[in-house]
Amino acid sequence: LKVLSSDKKGASHTGYMWLVHNPENRTTLFRYDHSRQHRVAHELFGKYKGILQADGYKAYESVASVNPQMKLINCMAHARRKFVDATNSDPPTVKHYLSEVRKLYKLERDLRLEKADYETRYKRRQEIAVPILENLKKWMEDLLKNHRILPKSSLGIAIAYSLKRWKGLCAYTQDGKLEIDNNLIENEVRPLALGRKNYLFAKNHQTAQNLACLYSIVLTANKNNLCIHRYLEWLLRKTVTEKITDQSINWL
Repeated sequence: LKVLSSDKKGASHTGYMWLVHNPENRTTLFRYDHSRQHRVAHELFGKYKGILQADGYKAYESVASVNPQMKLINCMAHARRKFVDATNSDPPTVKHYLSEVRKLYKLERDLRLEKADYETRYKRRQEIAVPILENLKKWMEDLLKNHRILPKSSLGIAIAYSLKRWKGLCAYTQDGKLEIDNNLIENEVRPLALGRKNYLFAKNHQTAQNLACLYSIVLTANKNNLCIHRYLEWLLRKTVTEKITDQSINWL
């Protein structure tokens, strides 16, 4: 996010929106910070108890290394993207990988259409996804073992990325509540991208944080099928007529 305030006169600053989404209760949090430092991830998740699904950004791995109560799992969409980027490196090999991953996503699509419960999701993943993932891992390991792929090629990098995070990429098959990727939060970024085209920038860091609060409220309301206009009207009236405390914020 472009922010006009900058230490350098006449220059703008690039700030960042950190997004957190809870798919179970359909809440979304935008947190603005002026940087992408690991510090922000530690502030967000340093005391978190539960499962965090994220891409391969090392900030999250840094948190997981010092917070044993947080379990970090990975995103299949990000791993798949590495192979798409390596298409020109070895088209037949990449085609095989993408074909296998497509089967995993077809299963997820079928489960959504069936509105399957958590137990059904777990059982079908164990039956269909786990064998595909096991074969895919062996296939990638054989490619490296037989020296068919150069480690520093784009395909070699894609394979290394997946194998390093394989346990986290397969974790969704062990719990019906989990998702195969974090595309649910990726989709939440779209309004931010649209907004940037309209308002172009934030005046300062505080304005950017105000935007983060507004995005959090609006997108959470939208996820819960609320009329956003009526919800905002109710919320604004509530904030001016009642004393705001930590307890009331939790209630809101």
